[in-house]
Amino acid sequence: MGSFYWTYTHAKGHRGDRGTDSMEFEVQEGEGFLSVVVALSGAVSVPARCGATVTEHPDFGAGGRQRVTVDWWFDGTLTGGPGRVRYGVHVFTGITGRIIVFEHRDFEGDYEVFDWAQSGSARFNDRISSLAVLRGHWSFYRDDNFKSPFQKNGKNIVVPPGLYPWVDDLGIANDSISSIQCVAEPPNL
Repeated sequence: MGSFYWTYTHAKGHRGDRGTDSMEFEVQEGEGFLSVVVALSGAVSVPARCGATVTEHPDFGAGGRQRVTVDWWFDGTLTGGPGRVRYGVHVFTGITGRIIVFEHRDFEGDYEVFDWAQSGSARFNDRISSLAVLRGHWSFYRDDNFKSPFQKNGKNIVVPPGLYPWVDDLGIANDSISSIQCVAEPPNL
């Protein structure tokens, strides 16, 4: 999983100042765009009304050369003098996939759709009994944070797109998955 981070500061802002910043980045081969987060950072010189918002970003899963655009604004300090707006932009890339996890055998019960790695899902920690892999190759782990992978013949279990009505048939104990991850490794089942 890759990430990119930029920090921008627009100093000596006056009431009504606005602008746009664009950031370009290259998504690594085999990965895709996942998400972007923008947040005000650092202290302003005096209390101020300011902000930054993402106005353009790639489609989920996009690869190659990409761009994120942020509009920023400064509506003045509380004291009426100049100030500044400072913000950070964090872009995340990674291997994209799509999997539906089901609470019960044969695709029954509650379900949730994931497009990228999940660790310790509140709804599905140790509650997965069947899977529908729609895109990508997926590995499964007994513990949070992708620890203790399920293995078969000494290798992490990696499944391709397909329907898996009972995780026990994959060599994974029922209701024992705590994290899942889309991986670049080829399937081995």
